[in-house]
Amino acid sequence: MNGMRRRCLRALSACALVVCLALPALAVQQRTHLARYDGVVQPRLGGAVAIRPLALDELPAGDALRRGWEAFVAEHDGRWRIYLDRRTGLPTLAAGRGIAWVPGPGNTLEPDGPVTIDRLEQLAREFLETHRVLLGDWSGAIELDEAASVERRPGVYQLVFRQVVDGVRVENARFDFHVAAGNLVAFGTHRWAPVRISGVPRIGAEEAQAILDAYLGSDATTGREPAADPELTILALDPRMQEKPAPWDGPRGAGITHRLVWRLSFRVPGEVPLWVGEIDAHSGELLAFYDAAHYASVRGGVFPQMGNGDCSTGGCDFPHPLPFADVTEDGQATVFTDDFGVYQCVADGAGVTTSLDGQFVRIDDDCGPIAETGVCGEGLDLGQRFGENCAVAPGASAGNTSAARTAFHDVNRAKQAARAYLPDNSWLQGVLVTNTNVNNTCNASYGGQLNMFRAGNGCGNTGENLGVLVHEWGHGLDDNDGGGFDNTSEAYADVVAIFWSHDGCIGPGFFVDGRTCSGYGDTCLECTGVRDMDYSRRQSGQPATPAGFVDPRCGSGGGPCGRETHCESYPIAEAIFDLATKDLPAMGLDQATSWQLAEKLWYETRAGSGGDIYTCSLPDSDSCASTSWYQQMRVADDDDGDLSNGTPHAAALFAAFDRHGIACGAAEDPENHNSSSCPSLTAPTLSAAPSGTGVELSWTAVPDAASYTVFRGELGCDAQAVIVGTVDAPATTFFDDNVSQDFIVNYRVRPDGSNPACSGPVSNCVVIPETAKLILNARRIDDSGTNGDGDGRLEPGETITLPASLFNYGAADATGVSGLLGTLSPRVVRISRPDALWPDILQNEVQESLAPHFELTVLPEAACGDTLGFTLDSQATDVPPHTDRFDIGMGVFTRDYRNDQDENIPHQTSEPVVSTITISDVRTITDLDVSIDISAFRATDLIVDVTSPSGTTVRLKNQTGGGLNTRYDRDRQPDGPGAMTDFNGEPLEGTWTLSIQDVVPGPFPTGSTLRSWTIHAEVEEPFDCAPFTCPDATPGAVPPTMTVEKVGADLVFTWDAAPDADGYNLLADASAQLDTPELAGQTAGATTLTLPGAAGGDAGNLRYYVVRGTNTCHWEGP
Repeated sequence: MNGMRRRCLRALSACALVVCLALPALAVQQRTHLARYDGVVQPRLGGAVAIRPLALDELPAGDALRRGWEAFVAEHDGRWRIYLDRRTGLPTLAAGRGIAWVPGPGNTLEPDGPVTIDRLEQLAREFLETHRVLLGDWSGAIELDEAASVERRPGVYQLVFRQVVDGVRVENARFDFHVAAGNLVAFGTHRWAPVRISGVPRIGAEEAQAILDAYLGSDATTGREPAADPELTILALDPRMQEKPAPWDGPRGAGITHRLVWRLSFRVPGEVPLWVGEIDAHSGELLAFYDAAHYASVRGGVFPQMGNGDCSTGGCDFPHPLPFADVTEDGQATVFTDDFGVYQCVADGAGVTTSLDGQFVRIDDDCGPIAETGVCGEGLDLGQRFGENCAVAPGASAGNTSAARTAFHDVNRAKQAARAYLPDNSWLQGVLVTNTNVNNTCNASYGGQLNMFRAGNGCGNTGENLGVLVHEWGHGLDDNDGGGFDNTSEAYADVVAIFWSHDGCIGPGFFVDGRTCSGYGDTCLECTGVRDMDYSRRQSGQPATPAGFVDPRCGSGGGPCGRETHCESYPIAEAIFDLATKDLPAMGLDQATSWQLAEKLWYETRAGSGGDIYTCSLPDSDSCASTSWYQQMRVADDDDGDLSNGTPHAAALFAAFDRHGIACGAAEDPENHNSSSCPSLTAPTLSAAPSGTGVELSWTAVPDAASYTVFRGELGCDAQAVIVGTVDAPATTFFDDNVSQDFIVNYRVRPDGSNPACSGPVSNCVVIPETAKLILNARRIDDSGTNGDGDGRLEPGETITLPASLFNYGAADATGVSGLLGTLSPRVVRISRPDALWPDILQNEVQESLAPHFELTVLPEAACGDTLGFTLDSQATDVPPHTDRFDIGMGVFTRDYRNDQDENIPHQTSEPVVSTITISDVRTITDLDVSIDISAFRATDLIVDVTSPSGTTVRLKNQTGGGLNTRYDRDRQPDGPGAMTDFNGEPLEGTWTLSIQDVVPGPFPTGSTLRSWTIHAEVEEPFDCAPFTCPDATPGAVPPTMTVEKVGADLVFTWDAAPDADGYNLLADASAQLDTPELAGQTAGATTLTLPGAAGGDAGNLRYYVVRGTNTCHWEGP
């Protein structure tokens, strides 16, 4: 249609236009455990290519390459940063102020036609030719990757060139150019080097297949079915052909080699893996054989420490793997994910379900059942926090709460960590039921099951609190370690929590109303948990001892000193905390090693532990008893079978326990001196890198080490980690093959001697991947402009700005942060400003977008009660894009009405005690619950009725047991007569009455008390929504005369004016019915609009357009 005009018959008629459509990539993770051919798997040697970018000033001053790039920088105003790949001598990144390529807002070039990919490709090729001395001569050896070369958003382009030899592409080699605002702003290479081999194979695909068959051997019991046609490709490899990656230390430009390979793939019928063999097409050598099947994972939002919303202290949830979760694929038996949430798909695209009824932990959430579904191959993502307690995201199952996900993750990790020390413990191998959102507040409990309470009354949800979760789990371990409960079990559970957090504060975030722990009179200065075992952070600043703390502060109970068990936890839990933070470091151990050694000594003494953990007869106390932790840990520390001569860390153990009055003997006693026959083991230096399906670890060899223990953590370097493997010396590598790069993990390695008591210092901590990770944390509705009512809520007809806050939960700072807002409700939402920028977001920091923020209009056709869906694509420099989906509701359908006035209920009341709630909201009831909170000596004495303004009465209690602190209908059905559904359809407004009778004479001096009651109403007409009223008339229809002209790659639209139109929206859709229109452009009154580049693309992809008039409120006409 070049140069032609086409007339649309009416405004809703569509012009068929060619467009390019981009499809998202499928996110998958490979299987972690091999099957039939596990004995012949051959990794691709040299396939992991470690690249360390060199800053330009790291090259010698007289280096010719440095001089050349310095000349380039000077030529372009000196504001370019160059990083070079020592392997190739080419830039991994060159980025700077920008070089004007095409007319745009970033330069002063005069408009000279449309900007197209073809035009940019030609400019890039000219650039390469101009700078061939620096960049090399690639004429005839590159081709544009059309699928990867795109306009990412208006005016921002990515061009990707691929390396080709004799028509065969070099896999993973690419040369990228980035253009923004008309300027070349960045370019760089990846695995790009001269290819010195032919792309013509010397052996054919059939011969390659025969070589693979000979390698695998015959198998008469099963056949091998080809999964795809043979593929010829060139691999870019590390010329040292090592299994593990290492930085290049050879000559510059010689760090990449190439191999031409036949890639052959097959499946075994009835089995999951997709087996791939790679055969050198020149020599016939088998280079690699591996499983390339797609696998998926179960993940969900988990709070690292607590659910208080303070991201800097671990109070914001972000994606974690959900280990050992149940997964049921359509038509298949239930399987369990591995320790990183990975499961194997039988059929990609099949439906999968999880209920968090896992291999080791089962969640029972009081808010409802868990039944989350997904598609095999795409994974199961249970999402992020949507609100407090029972709040779940739209469409999620009722039990998929933040507490359910966090508890499932944390209890699984606690059990996994303990299994490394207690592999034969059957309780750790069994299923532990964990009840979340139990209808109570400010506590948690263990009684064969874990019971985690809801948020309320100034306390957080304990199912979202790592410290409280693992504390209660610690009671379970104490009960099941084979020795019965230790005395005190509270100390046992506190120490479990201390080791997980490496902090003395037990369950920070337990209090959310500004309170700190009481310290039984020695007030905590900053800890918002239940206890703080760092005595320097309590008011006195003095260590707790039985005589100085327990005696004056603890009430009577069953502890070793005969005092209350929680209070008696202080001296010995403080001793363990001091051992890790004071006394082992005083010996010269680094802090990380001190924590790990204290954990090792304690966990290794758990099997069979029981009895008093120290001895006490106030004012005296010590640990001169075999059941004491002090003595058990001394035994665990001993290296020569002779306690009398001390142990390797005896002095530290004594100092820690003696400070708290519970050691044994004196400091000068030989048994309390350090004595060791262990070899002097040094700390290994650890390095790690992502590799294929997981992470490749390698470390320096430690003389005299017999083995190495590998630790992996998810809470950061200064927190407990899980043992994931051991490696016998002299090997110094470990492949952790079940780790997705979607999550942040950290590793350490510890050398161990041949004597189990002998262990060395842990290595440095390595974080993988060492990048930023962004996730939507919050969004704010600003409707204070001309076309909003300023109430901070989104309502039909309003135009708002939408500031959005991103949380960086990754391992590096995020720079160059940007975002793109999209809508899932295109019929009624017009996004007029889809782009936003953020300041740099430091690690564990939240930042709100910079002005100008996202801007959108909700058309008046939307209705109160509608939920509008949105997507936010965020990205940063060197950080892959991430998509968040979120919803904004226009109004809510639920509201609570509460009366918290106390009412006394005498024994055998002559008249019912009456309490009322008067509601003025005019609404129709669709569902109603009533909560009551009554303090009574005997529940069976009471009759409780609730009566609506319409006169309907339902008897909640009829002299039955329980039900005094209950939400009726959700948690308990009324006794009757009547049911809560009797209120459905009635008006909400008016006076509601709660009537209480005590019908039995009481032996007690006082009666009962109604402390509060609440009406929980769900209604037909939403609350908190008032459509915006526009003073302007709605524009009339645009006359059916719109025309479109193709001018080069641009489309020029022209139309006649519409009555009462102040501006115009040009809408585009792939459907002629315009079911999902998107805003393609706007004018402020002009009746012509040009869409640059809109006419480009492949034939067969259609786009339909329509123009509508808008008034000053941005409302559209027909």
